[in-house]
Amino acid sequence: MGLILFIIAYILFLPLTAFNALNVRSKGYLKDTAINLDKFGNREFRFSLNKYLIHKDSANIFGDIRETISSVLGKNQRANTLTKLGKCICIILDFLDKDHCKKSIKYYNNLK
Repeated sequence: MGLILFIIAYILFLPLTAFNALNVRSKGYLKDTAINLDKFGNREFRFSLNKYLIHKDSANIFGDIRETISSVLGKNQRANTLTKLGKCICIILDFLDKDHCKKSIKYYNNLK
């Protein structure tokens, strides 16, 4: 049953987002949606992101729902704790948006 619900949710996400964007008509709606997906990805895929993108001794790990993947990448880029794959992803993001990862760094109080 979980697989069926996942497939339905996945199929409905894009058309519902487009429909909602037309109704909301807010200039920043799609950017906000992208940031929310990024935060979701940081939390949902934390095991693989931590395993393949950063060194195991890094103090800046993936998994906090309040933070984007780019923010964690930026912190690890600054601390020089990215793996080769993590560095490649930063290079791509920084090519698309100059200093994207470093500009994305967010700090949060009361982290677990």
